[in-house]
Amino acid sequence: MKRKTILCVMAVVFFPLVIQAGPVTALRPLSELSPGKTQLEWTATEPVANATTTIYCRKMEKGVPGVWYTAPELSVYAATHCIFAGTHGEVLQLRSAMTTPASREMLTLADFDANRDIGMVGLVATEFGFKGSYGFDFESSFQGKSCMRVTLSREKEKNNLPKDALVGLPFSDAIPTSDWSSYRYLEFYYWGDVPGGARLYIQSASHELQAPVYRFSETGDSLRAWHSIVVDLDKEFAPPEARSKIEAFAFVIPIPEFNGNKPYTFKLDAVRLWADRSIVQTRFDATPPTPPTHLWHELGTDTITWSWEASKEDLSEVVGYAFSFGPDGNAVPPSRVMTHETSVSIPYRTPPNYMIYFFKVRAYNSAGAWSDIAWKVMETFPPKN
Repeated sequence: MKRKTILCVMAVVFFPLVIQAGPVTALRPLSELSPGKTQLEWTATEPVANATTTIYCRKMEKGVPGVWYTAPELSVYAATHCIFAGTHGEVLQLRSAMTTPASREMLTLADFDANRDIGMVGLVATEFGFKGSYGFDFESSFQGKSCMRVTLSREKEKNNLPKDALVGLPFSDAIPTSDWSSYRYLEFYYWGDVPGGARLYIQSASHELQAPVYRFSETGDSLRAWHSIVVDLDKEFAPPEARSKIEAFAFVIPIPEFNGNKPYTFKLDAVRLWADRSIVQTRFDATPPTPPTHLWHELGTDTITWSWEASKEDLSEVVGYAFSFGPDGNAVPPSRVMTHETSVSIPYRTPPNYMIYFFKVRAYNSAGAWSDIAWKVMETFPPKN
């Protein structure tokens, strides 16, 4: 297989040991609207001892995904479920990642928040007329404390450069063989002023991928803006067995597309490999419906009809009500919708003795939350002789 000539203006030689991915977690789907406190449940492909599951979430603003971060303040945490508290009106995507002593579902290649993430960086290939600068950018990172900023420019033209030569940032100038076979998705955040986007370049022992990063963007192709990049390695690169020997991983610009009259800058953040892309999305409605109001009743021959004014909702919709009626003051409406209307007729005959009855009703919304209970007392008196 013919190898591309990569003019490595700078080289990042930090490359972590890839731990084989094993069991995969999967969050169970959530409804379009969820209550403020939502139970997240997940399953694993097999029972695992000493396994930990981390829940990640990211905000969606007008359909544009934000940064992944570890979900905060989880409660009632167990091996397969936890309670997640959402903010009212917030649209979130959530995903899970399992880690065991022998495997991990998500691998961080670099977050660029510590010196080890750029490690031993050195200028090379300067004889080809290129120069570059690199470093942390603490002011405009997409995730964490900082990102990697790379600026490339050309001091002089060289006519003897190979036409298929590439200039850019490899993660190593002599990358050790790395096994990506257990991971399907490569994800990272990219910022650039390179027209068409700098190219993602991956090479294994038998396959090669070279394509503009915007091709894999979830957030468009505008210049000088952060974009979420997701590469399905099964679809775009090679089958898992062909990814067992990754020999090159870089962000590059082909020489024919390099304008020597201006510098180019691109930034990278949160470069990760994922075994799976099991993502659920929901909008949180942390406010339950208001309780029904103005309860009243009308007596019929063999029935009593209770009516009320509808509950109100600002985000989801009221989808039904549950009620109870009887002499037990401790009874509560069941946790199931019993009617979609704002009135209900119940079989009833006036008792011969004095009695106190309790009618209780509560509302249920499309996010799965119940309102407080509204109630009213009804007294019955024996007929006068």
